[in-house]
Amino acid sequence: MKKITAIVLMMILLLSLVSCKGAEDEKEEETQAQTTSAEETAVKQEEEKKVDFSSLSVSSHIIMNIGDEEELAGSVASSKSSVASVLDDGKVKAHKEGVSLIAVEKDDETTLTVCCVLEKGQREDRSAGEPQLFESGKTFFHTAPIGGGEYISSNSDIVNVDGAPTLSFGNCGYAVVTVANASRPFFYSFIVYDRAVEE
Repeated sequence: MKKITAIVLMMILLLSLVSCKGAEDEKEEETQAQTTSAEETAVKQEEEKKVDFSSLSVSSHIIMNIGDEEELAGSVASSKSSVASVLDDGKVKAHKEGVSLIAVEKDDETTLTVCCVLEKGQREDRSAGEPQLFESGKTFFHTAPIGGGEYISSNSDIVNVDGAPTLSFGNCGYAVVTVANASRPFFYSFIVYDRAVEE
């Protein structure tokens, strides 16, 4: 009788162990399914944030210093997040000197804002007026002041004036062009950007 009782108890114990193992397996499968679902959601959200920087129109610009954060309503993505990234709250944070395109969504339309990041303490030249935006690789025939003048660029790698009054735009960044004629110098500022996207 003791043997039978022991065998019955052993069988009950084995059945309960198998039952627990099955419950653990089900729980693990459920956890894996939840993890997979969360990963798929994250990937989907990341895909939704992907922007075609090659075709959207450029509508505005901002100039920041490294370390600055700027409120830019509707900002969703950056073409160069090492230069300037879009934070979870929609602000743009400047990381290093350079130029990035920021995709901005407003009224179901996405446009691009050129974000030019300058070294800490460096500022745009207010005397040079509102910066003009040009894409790298383009040229521009500049209407010289009356009497013409000598063209000088603050950074010829960004704005080259060798063929002035036709200006050519190279590296991304901010540069001021001075046109000195007989009466006085005129100042013009430029921001050069490209549409390359960081991997």
